[in-house]
Amino acid sequence: MPHEIIDRGLRFAFAALLIACNGKGESESESTAAGSDTGEGVGTTSSAPTTGGEEERFGFACVGLHQDESVEGDPFLGTAEIRVRLNYEPCLQDYYLDKHPEMRTDGTQGPAVFEAWKQRLCTEPVPGRIDCEVQGFQQVLMTNPPAYYLEVTYTTPAPERLNGGTLLWGPAPLSDFAECAEGLQPFVNLSGLADVSGRDKDGKLLWQVQSFSDKRNIIKLTAGGCIQANVQPVSG
Repeated sequence: MPHEIIDRGLRFAFAALLIACNGKGESESESTAAGSDTGEGVGTTSSAPTTGGEEERFGFACVGLHQDESVEGDPFLGTAEIRVRLNYEPCLQDYYLDKHPEMRTDGTQGPAVFEAWKQRLCTEPVPGRIDCEVQGFQQVLMTNPPAYYLEVTYTTPAPERLNGGTLLWGPAPLSDFAECAEGLQPFVNLSGLADVSGRDKDGKLLWQVQSFSDKRNIIKLTAGGCIQANVQPVSG
């Protein structure tokens, strides 16, 4: 009888020990699995792309519209459409002609960039930006005769607020991505009085540039050092 009691006691102790060991093993296994999930989550988060999207590669130039000092009254009243033509300087000529023709308006990748900027040109958080909507782009890259420019056509719902306002023009590559030759930067310029103009809802020419200052502007993502276009009405 004592031997039977001892035998039962040993079996009971062994079973209790086995249960305890199994419980501890399951706990450690669950803890390791949880740690692995946490580790995988951290790894996935760090390797995933940021929510900010791709690094900005393109930007804009800016043009300030001002009533010329010699003009009486508001020359902008009745304006429904504005056209701004700026010339590519050598760095951007090289970019679109030779280095990255795929980024032209008729290239394989360019149309998507220009389409995105149709909205951005009129929504970027720039102080004094004119209310507008981009209607289209005309990009000209000719070597004979030489002509290298982009013309942007805008409509505006508030002509009474054009005087002193800023238009954003573009897109074009920023300095870090324009691959400029040494000593060059992605500049554009205004060269002709008719290159900034306004028309009424019927397409009649209302005003154009009388004079301008700061005729060059570098491509960027802030509205500083804008080309200043002083306008006057077009008679007749």
